[in-house]
Amino acid sequence: MDIRTQILWNQIKNEVDRILHMPNSGFYGGQTQEHRILEMTLVIDRRIPTDALEAFLPDLVRSLKRHDDVFRDVRMNLVEWTADGTCNNTVVPMLRLTMSSFYEELERERCTGGNWVAAENQAAGGDQVAAGNQTAAKQKTYQNLYAYLKKFHARSRLVILLCAAGHADGDAEEKKKELLPFLWRKLIRIQMENGEITLCCRNDF
Repeated sequence: MDIRTQILWNQIKNEVDRILHMPNSGFYGGQTQEHRILEMTLVIDRRIPTDALEAFLPDLVRSLKRHDDVFRDVRMNLVEWTADGTCNNTVVPMLRLTMSSFYEELERERCTGGNWVAAENQAAGGDQVAAGNQTAAKQKTYQNLYAYLKKFHARSRLVILLCAAGHADGDAEEKKKELLPFLWRKLIRIQMENGEITLCCRNDF
């Protein structure tokens, strides 16, 4: 493991600790550890290639489990961010993300996903025939993603978002409103693009 990778893992662990130990988070301090079950949400941007997810997510799961015993018993919501305003949610065992069969299934879904795959390719610049305004209309926005998370995943104590670069904010003021009152406190946003992995600054959410 090179020094940049080690720094990244340390940054992620520090953010996890900051969120779970935040005053009034409702997680640590109220119950004994053996009765705590962490509910968390992992958001996967389907613009990220499946092989890149497979290279990162198993290490993330193992790192979290080694870091804190609370990750031994987790209710994990897996959200696939497919198109703007469209997310698919399933509850999966955390260990499922360490199995190759999980990524084989993801890739099959990508290949047979229909319209949302075409929309993703178009928004990423893969379809040069479409007019610019059509491409812009299909572009994902953080505003709509955060609105979904605020509405459907408010119970999660930790939200990890794996995203590709280049998504639009949407309406900047409305995006800020969707982050309040609690989502911004429990969100970790990790950007993956062309083999580079970056922990986004909280001020950039």
